[in-house]
Amino acid sequence: MKRYLALASAASLLILSCQPPQQVTLDVYRLQGSVMVPQQDQSIRPVQMSFDPLGLLMTDAHAATGLVPVPAGVEVRLLRIDDEGRPVSSEPIATGRTDANGRYTLDVSATDMTLPATNLVLEAGNYATGNYLRNFVTEEQLDLTPVTTAMVQLMVDRREPLLSVPVTVIQEARQLSLQGTQSIDYSTVDLANALSNTLSSLKANATLTTRLDQLLTRVVSGRVLAPNGRVAAAPGFRIDQFLMPPAEALTGLQAVSSDVAVTLSRIDNNGNVVGLPLATARTRSDGSYSFVLPAEAQLGSEFVVSVGSGPSLMRAMLSGSAQLDISPLSEMTTRLIINNGTVLSRPKVPISEFSAPEIIAILDAVQRSTDGAALGGANNISAVLSVIEPVIQSDATVRNNLAAAGGVPGPTVNNVPPVTAEDFVVLQGTAQTGSLVTVEGGTQPVSVALGASESNYSIQVPLKRNSNHALRVRSIVGGDASLPTLVNIRTDTLNPRVVTDRIVARNPSGQSFETIITGGTAAIEDQGRVTLIITGPKLGNAVQLQTTEAGAFEGRLAADSGDLLNIEAVDEAGNRSEAQIVVGGPGPVVTSVMQETVITRDAPFADRVITVSGAGFDPTLANNRITFITDYGQASSQPRSVSTDRRTLVAPVPDGLASKLSELPTEAQVQVTTDNVPSNNNRSFTLFPRLSALSQARLNGNGRSEHYTLDTVRNHFLMTSQLGSASSILNFDGNGNVLTRDVAADITHDSIFRDVALDSAGNFLISNFDATLAGKNRELPDIRPTYRISHYEVAGTGTELRLSRRAAESADLGAEPGAIAYNRTANQIYVALPSQGRIVRMSFNGNIFGRPETLASGLPTPIRDIQLTADDNFMYVSLGNNLSVFRLTLNAQGDVDLLDSNFAKDMGNGNGHLTVDTDANLYLTLGTGIERVNPRGQRTNLVPVLQGLQPTVGLLWLNNQLYTHQLNQPDLYRIAP
Repeated sequence: MKRYLALASAASLLILSCQPPQQVTLDVYRLQGSVMVPQQDQSIRPVQMSFDPLGLLMTDAHAATGLVPVPAGVEVRLLRIDDEGRPVSSEPIATGRTDANGRYTLDVSATDMTLPATNLVLEAGNYATGNYLRNFVTEEQLDLTPVTTAMVQLMVDRREPLLSVPVTVIQEARQLSLQGTQSIDYSTVDLANALSNTLSSLKANATLTTRLDQLLTRVVSGRVLAPNGRVAAAPGFRIDQFLMPPAEALTGLQAVSSDVAVTLSRIDNNGNVVGLPLATARTRSDGSYSFVLPAEAQLGSEFVVSVGSGPSLMRAMLSGSAQLDISPLSEMTTRLIINNGTVLSRPKVPISEFSAPEIIAILDAVQRSTDGAALGGANNISAVLSVIEPVIQSDATVRNNLAAAGGVPGPTVNNVPPVTAEDFVVLQGTAQTGSLVTVEGGTQPVSVALGASESNYSIQVPLKRNSNHALRVRSIVGGDASLPTLVNIRTDTLNPRVVTDRIVARNPSGQSFETIITGGTAAIEDQGRVTLIITGPKLGNAVQLQTTEAGAFEGRLAADSGDLLNIEAVDEAGNRSEAQIVVGGPGPVVTSVMQETVITRDAPFADRVITVSGAGFDPTLANNRITFITDYGQASSQPRSVSTDRRTLVAPVPDGLASKLSELPTEAQVQVTTDNVPSNNNRSFTLFPRLSALSQARLNGNGRSEHYTLDTVRNHFLMTSQLGSASSILNFDGNGNVLTRDVAADITHDSIFRDVALDSAGNFLISNFDATLAGKNRELPDIRPTYRISHYEVAGTGTELRLSRRAAESADLGAEPGAIAYNRTANQIYVALPSQGRIVRMSFNGNIFGRPETLASGLPTPIRDIQLTADDNFMYVSLGNNLSVFRLTLNAQGDVDLLDSNFAKDMGNGNGHLTVDTDANLYLTLGTGIERVNPRGQRTNLVPVLQGLQPTVGLLWLNNQLYTHQLNQPDLYRIAP
């Protein structure tokens, strides 16, 4: 049975007793909603099992906004994303599909993770191509629309750590986004433009921006750290526990699990809570928490965040730190401030006298005092505190920082630039008259003494070049020292680097005032932002720009095609460098091309796309044409999308660029023509084959020992399949569709099938062995248990193809057989004995088997596959753990004339199943991809990685296409040129 949980009330993992918890059958979160796209958009289509013409009909627009539900069958994925918005893993956490109304339902096990979470999204479509929809997983009812997608990107673009953003902030941002986009009509735009327009609208929404600024500037966030990650007893196993961050410096502290309650409260001078909690949050799976600081809470020692109670209580005072962690160290800091009189044996200073910087300084000293502290057997909060308390209270720095609070005031420091090109900095400010001002954190400590009536100081601090410094400025009066005033500064003596290959200057219309200069990511390489001054040959022709942190920029100035532009880059420290670029003409500019192969289901939906980077593409898709040129053909296509900045274009790769798999991979030249004007020069990319997963051919074997066989009589192919002790032979047509799932289903047999070959009449020769040798009960007690080759007669064709009877059987082979091949020219059967490193041959004439004889022995084990060429002149043998391929030259009698053990050596780990095309090229499964070896033994990586991390297993060439599958995966893949 299932128990459905609300997203705000996940089963708690904070166990407060030592008794074992009762087990629940299955606790799940149910997510559901609609997936909506612009009325004219066709980019998000279902992965259909068969062609459905009704799926092309438009449904009615939704709520007069121009949005319609997607068709049935569109996949909806639950993903974790990083702070850049990218999926953390290529494998989704959970998936579902839309129904005929465009609605989805997704059940997520509560034992795997806790919801809601602000770094989890639901996604439909293809994020890599820009045609996708998203929504944060913060409530049960979640529609996926261009508005929710743009809102997710808006939060990503704010560069806030997503995990630190409270759920309430996401929910309010979504509501304001929906309110602010009600007037947008999506009926005439595609999805890519809809997302771009909506994001621009959200960023221009002053109400939304102001509210997010208000909320996020008062966000308190951090982690809860406890001995062994436990506040009380041990939580249960969770998949997402592997995402925990590393422990603090104090050995044994780990982030707690999810759903631990964190409260914000006000305390009095003795540490007692005043009134009710001001805010409450719960930890996420990595132990982090966050909430928006309510108006009545202020930074200082009178407000604390806490977890637990009694001996397990841990608190942290609001210090304004960017990361407010709750741990035994923060609890000790809280106790020191509350009990400062007792600790220092002096009258108590009220906790209200401790400022936020003073709290930080005390906590820093506490952390340093416990570096390397041995906790012994302390494994709970109370025990850890009792161990570290005497260490902390006796530490001189801790006591000095605690005593300094409310004592000598720290010096003020005038503003200094955060970056300098010098190897020193001059600090100036004011300090208590007559004090000694000291500065630490430079290359050496420095100080200056003030006179009895002197309060202004100036001191030069030496710095290390190209380094970050945290300077600590103190005032010392008598034996008392103030807490430090911190100054962060970076030295930068390196000139910025201008990467002209990543900068494009073009004149799209031929008019002088139209020149656009754009630089992609890392166009300017430096440690921070850089100011650019770009000048041209015309009088007064100059523009000043500033790069992003990633080194990108865009600007305009008056220049003609062919003009030389000077670029001067000045970084934050004043370092300079120069470069020159030439203005391109009115045509588009192409800087790079990258192919992405998308494995989709069924031939009509198999896809290859390229992403073209450059400038000057036309937002109107029909005004762009992409021409592809290879050594084997030329073809053109239109783009699917153009980015709003006109710098990125995504286009499908057309057919006709290669006619055979043996021609791939190959270099393909790309030229983009915009408004009938071609790009300035061609760029190339490596064209790989087209990949598709065949939905109808769902495999059910374990993928460990399947062999494929080409049925040249019927232009079909066969595949042996193993699942436990069950064995079957599948029959496929020339397009990879399953005709018969087990051609042996109508006969009683005791066999475990390994591989199949066909005799001249189209009957089957099958390497197999008795099932009792694999622990299966016998069906035919009169048949002796042997390792053998069996001759089966077949009847019927197409979907009616069946084994009709076992006509003959070979002598016992003495060991488990593997791959089999039949030489029709010499009437010889070859069968591999993998564990013995031996290949056996026997004659086969008039349906009578000859005696088994050794063809080759002493080969590396295991023998993985054998394959004859079409003319029966050569046999290829794949073998060994570090896969190699031997080539055997056969004579007219089927004997070996020559054995070439150096044909292809030490190829790596792989299953090594073989197939040969009509040009005598050999293909084999290697690692997670497919390798091609030509008749001269030269290797080419045809498919580097098929999909995921599972090894490829079986392999067959038919009709200029390859078929393969992966270990423990149900998909049959087709690879075509």
